[in-house]
Amino acid sequence: EALAEVARARLARRFGAVSLVDVGDVVGTGSSGGSTHILSALLEDGHGLRALVPLHDPAAVETAWAAGQGSRVSLELRGTPGLPPQPVVRLRARVALIRETAFGRTALLEAGHLRIALAERPPLTLHPKMWRELGVEPRRADAIVQKSFFHYRMFYALVSPRHLPVATPGPSSLENLRGLRLGVPSFPIEDPPDWRDGDLLLRNLD
Repeated sequence: EALAEVARARLARRFGAVSLVDVGDVVGTGSSGGSTHILSALLEDGHGLRALVPLHDPAAVETAWAAGQGSRVSLELRGTPGLPPQPVVRLRARVALIRETAFGRTALLEAGHLRIALAERPPLTLHPKMWRELGVEPRRADAIVQKSFFHYRMFYALVSPRHLPVATPGPSSLENLRGLRLGVPSFPIEDPPDWRDGDLLLRNLD
């Protein structure tokens, strides 16, 4: 649904890229930037969108660096080891650039309309300079996958005029709240008529 909305947003894309906020994979909230859900959807039916995707995948970085800059590689992108089950993304790509960045060894892959930044460490991509350091101008993309809830916006103000939250399963998914058990009736699992009794109980817990 989000990709179809980006495809329809022709006016917004005249002024920059549309940001796709990966709600389930926000770096800095306990996740690592290694979810492949949006990347898988872009490859399956990306509407021809030119998209930029950061991905924490140490194993794929190792493969890309071993192959060398300018080489063509066949990869299985699995993201961060230990994340909940997610799509295994198989692709053929060109290793356009390899370099050390703030996120450790980083490899830029070119796969059709996609530019994928494989990072050795979790990519907290708050600033568009991350893409520019890899030789990519983010403003010319149709879509940019963001691994931050909202902090990136101040830096992307002139790059991305529109922002879409994309619900994906993962450590930072807000749906996880529905599974919490806090010891007192709590919204959204339950709808307590008042919060005061539960608050007093929680304050007296050892």
